[in-house]
Amino acid sequence: MKSLLLLLTLSTCLYAVQAPPAKADDITYEYLAKVGRETGYCDHIPHIQKIFDNYKVKTLLEFGLGYSTKYFLDHCTKVISVEFITRGLKPDWIKYCLGLYQDYSNWIPVAYFSNYSGDFSWAPYKFFGTSKLFEAEQQYVPSLQFPSDTAYLTELNTFITNITKYHKIDMVLVDPPTLLRGPLVQLLFDKVSIIVAHDCFSYCTDKISDIYGYRRLKVPDNYETIFINKGKTTLVWIKKSEETLIQLMKEYAASP
Repeated sequence: MKSLLLLLTLSTCLYAVQAPPAKADDITYEYLAKVGRETGYCDHIPHIQKIFDNYKVKTLLEFGLGYSTKYFLDHCTKVISVEFITRGLKPDWIKYCLGLYQDYSNWIPVAYFSNYSGDFSWAPYKFFGTSKLFEAEQQYVPSLQFPSDTAYLTELNTFITNITKYHKIDMVLVDPPTLLRGPLVQLLFDKVSIIVAHDCFSYCTDKISDIYGYRRLKVPDNYETIFINKGKTTLVWIKKSEETLIQLMKEYAASP
């Protein structure tokens, strides 16, 4: 079970590891769309483009960075990328992205450390958490039962609250290399108007395990949930005050 879940977690980075672009300029929308069609990796970009076409996203926060980051850097005034680094989640990927996007002045890449004992001098922006996030992930993987010790949620909530306090976040993408994505989304409600999550294949069926915990979310009454059943599937939560965007995204989700 553990090996299977880790494989699912890492699958979104598989294409990136196999065929990394030589430079950031190679990552165009057309490139992302092609990779999305062929592999499923970053196939949420066309959905996000629909949001960008109809809603001004100046500052974007993403949990988990990658090729999609380039699209955000090209279309947003500010992009804050958070990558979790633990004893089990190595920093190789964020280091690669730091080199790839080093010329972008509108980028704030944050390394969130939890139970990591290696060198961290390479990280331009750092958050030193406790070991609680790492421990929660280790407890969750075998059983898919959320840990009874919620200290990791308190720490994450403080981290997110501080970011949203000092930056007006217009949209959040949740696509990190961790299985604890549902709890992360839960903490984002009422802090951000638009939340997007990728790889939501277990959301609409009880035939497979609720790997990321999206079926267990308690969505506030002031949010609309839109499930985009295309490719590797995407979930979008939008505050109900954004009526026009909600209607557009519902029509988009229903389109072929």
